[in-house]
Amino acid sequence: MPDAAKRLTIAPGRLAEFEEGADDPSITQLRKMANVYGRPLAAFFLDAPPSDFDVMRDFRRVPGAERAWSPDLHKVFRRVEQQREVALDLSEEEGEEPNVSLPWIGPGTTVEDAAARVRAALGVTLREQASWRSPHESLNRWIAAAETVGVLVMQASDVDVAEMRGFSISHAPLPLAVLNGSDSPRGRVFTLCHELGHLALRDAGLCDLHDAPDASDVEVWCNEFAACLLMPRDDFLAEPLVATGTGLEEWDDQELALLSAQYGVSQEAVLRRLVTVRRASMAHYLERREDFREAYEAYQAEQMARAKREGRKIIPQVPTMTVRDLGKPYVRLVLDAYARRSISTSSLSDHLGVRLKHLPKIIERAR
Repeated sequence: MPDAAKRLTIAPGRLAEFEEGADDPSITQLRKMANVYGRPLAAFFLDAPPSDFDVMRDFRRVPGAERAWSPDLHKVFRRVEQQREVALDLSEEEGEEPNVSLPWIGPGTTVEDAAARVRAALGVTLREQASWRSPHESLNRWIAAAETVGVLVMQASDVDVAEMRGFSISHAPLPLAVLNGSDSPRGRVFTLCHELGHLALRDAGLCDLHDAPDASDVEVWCNEFAACLLMPRDDFLAEPLVATGTGLEEWDDQELALLSAQYGVSQEAVLRRLVTVRRASMAHYLERREDFREAYEAYQAEQMARAKREGRKIIPQVPTMTVRDLGKPYVRLVLDAYARRSISTSSLSDHLGVRLKHLPKIIERAR
């Protein structure tokens, strides 16, 4: 309650009075509460709290985390669940069922075979992957590939990366994966592939992308799956740096950087893959993990400082963020429904979460 009261700029005691029915908030206060809690204004006029909404009961807690889920994470979860429901409703009105072709990975499938099957479905070749010139291009291409197999890919920037790097919802007939937009592009690529592993297993939730001692077997499997998907075994072992390894040597930053650039992944992902192909030990990987964390924090700090020095706005424009966070397939679905006059102008604004003045640029970016 203290956190909610602070966001509402009222005293905790005053909020308690509202919740207990001792006093009634004004319409202005109700609108502010609706925004803070991420609920429709009409929900506050119901006779009883709604009971037909989903909650984060099936989400796994990040291993080792002690604090409760933040309000920001709950808000993101509600947003993407609502977005998924809108997409399903609009698809049904159009008479089309979502076409999901992501392979299902059954019991007994090895992680290497699972990754090969999913990669074949995505249609990404190694030559194509090596041609991508920047981490952002790599991220956008992998997202586009995931969307071709029917996965909704969304992003959010309101949650600390330490709390959430990604999560997924595997409910049929429309699975979705959510990435933390505050993460580095290469970090998001690995997260996306990790989430594709969960979706292929039909086992989704809030994920931990580190092989912590208390991580679940599924989390460890999905980390290995992501590395296998991004760096197929035979081709990876054919790399000159990798082919001659014994598994006993320690890898320096220069060697990891060369392989990182080749596959468009982070140095940490490279070292994790070296472990699975027996060219590095898990002990060496765990030793380097703190170095990777410090390097990532330094990278984030430098990005912020550079933006400040150059006088650039750290937060991109609304149209750019809207298309990025909601995903192009969803935005196009809403725009098409509006073009067919299946939804009103008001619904269009609600489904996209923006004012109509941003519509022309959103259309431009979505197409």
